[in-house]
Amino acid sequence: MADAAGLSPRLVVLDWGLLETLLALGVAPIAAAETGNYARTAATLPVPRSVTDIGLRLDPDLEWISALKPNAILINSAQSAQVPVLKPLAPVWRFTIYDGSGLPLRNAVSVTRNLGGRIGRSQQAGSLVAATQQSLTPLAGYDGRSILLFSFLDATHIALYDRSSLAGNVLSALGLANAWGQGGGGWGVVPLSLPALAQSPEARLICFGPVPQPARRMMAQSPLWRGLPAVRAGRLRFLPPVWNYGALPTAMRLAGLMRAALARPDGQDRVG
Repeated sequence: MADAAGLSPRLVVLDWGLLETLLALGVAPIAAAETGNYARTAATLPVPRSVTDIGLRLDPDLEWISALKPNAILINSAQSAQVPVLKPLAPVWRFTIYDGSGLPLRNAVSVTRNLGGRIGRSQQAGSLVAATQQSLTPLAGYDGRSILLFSFLDATHIALYDRSSLAGNVLSALGLANAWGQGGGGWGVVPLSLPALAQSPEARLICFGPVPQPARRMMAQSPLWRGLPAVRAGRLRFLPPVWNYGALPTAMRLAGLMRAALARPDGQDRVG
């Protein structure tokens, strides 16, 4: 959808996965939702200062969007309820990465190619797919332990990422086994109490930040935490915050972080 002069279209994007895909394709939208929160929470790629923040992802500023006169508004399928109010402003392009299939990585490849074709960036889309595939080359030399992926919700509850999550898909692509064999929600994430980490005593743990202060205090004081087999044996890795509902740029970042973390010896990681 590039114009005759080869310029990029005027796009408004309400989904962070689509935002990072556009940026990776070399296209800056004219506006995006919650750019400040994106920078703090996801930060996969920097958002140019030229991109206007048009409010919340689920409640954007419609008057502002109208004033910007976009060529298209990009949303994910979970935002479909907004179509009736967005459609009078510009054509709405709807993309689906998280559809309950458990294959967000595969879907992100399709979305990247689709979006690239629509905006005249098919070559860049192909390059992004190829770079992602290269980053997902199976990990060599790993000891074969299965892995539990989680983040803290508070001092006593965690969000555990199953095989159908983006992080779980990346783990599988790297040739690693997810120790959590049960299912989660449509987004591949299941909230659990802390003792769930003890259900796979031989696993290695990977914890995504941020770690809230109550959880930090718990880790320093709790016999339950210190008694977890993986914690006791030093089989614990801490990673920085990652937006686990992203697209291919997030998948590449996850792959790099996991490779680096698993290359470190057991017993060395400390919460940052």
